[in-house]
Formats: sequence, C-alpha cells, structure tokens
Amino acid sequence: MAARVNGITPEMVKDKVSIAEDMSRIISIFNNAKLIVGYNVAFDLNMLLHNLPTLGSFQKFAIFDVYRNYKYLVSLDKLPVLVKHTLKNVSEYFVFTVPACEHLHDALTDVKATLFSYKKLLSYMD
Repeated sequence: MAARVNGITPEMVKDKVSIAEDMSRIISIFNNAKLIVGYNVAFDLNMLLHNLPTLGSFQKFAIFDVYRNYKYLVSLDKLPVLVKHTLKNVSEYFVFTVPACEHLHDALTDVKATLFSYKKLLSYMD
C-alpha cells in the first residue's frame, strides 16, 4: 500500500538497516534537537513513536512543518493554491531543482527539498 504513495517497494529496503538498529542514534538526534523541520511532520513523528516507543515526548523541541505552514500561508493569500500540496509541488513552486542523479522520495533529496522550502517559507512569515 505505501509503495503506491511513496514508490518505495519492499525490494528497495530489504537489505537496509532496521530502525531498531539505529534507535540510539535517532534518540540522540532528537534529544539534542532544538528545532525539527519536516514535511507533514505528524506522519513521521507518529511513525517514529510507533517504532521507537522509548523516544518519548516530542515536547522538548520546536517543530516547523513545511506542509502546514505552506497551507497556512495559502489561507492568508500569501501563496498560491497548488493542485496538490505535495513536497514535490511545493518545492518546485519555490524553484527547487532536484540535483542530477537524484530523485524525490530519496531520503536525502527530500531533506534538501524540505530545507529549501523551509527557507523560502520563512521569507513569507510575519
């Protein structure tokens, strides 16, 4: 089911490290974070909490959700309504260019697109 949404198939991840194997590293990142920037952050944080229950509360840091803030700025007529509010569409609106040999839904490229969009959104915030 998820493969239809994100294009990631079981074959693509069969040889990858499980989230449990990186648990201490992930927890360390969150414990040292002051700000979490993401796209549709609630989905990712819920997935992490489900898989890493020892991660605990997410109230220790600020969260900037590019998806929610984009929609908020649309509601204020500061940004246009896009057909779909996907990371691809929002980052392309801000003229993010996917580097050669990369594609969206690759983790690093999604991080780059999210950070690029975050920086652009800041210029629209009051």
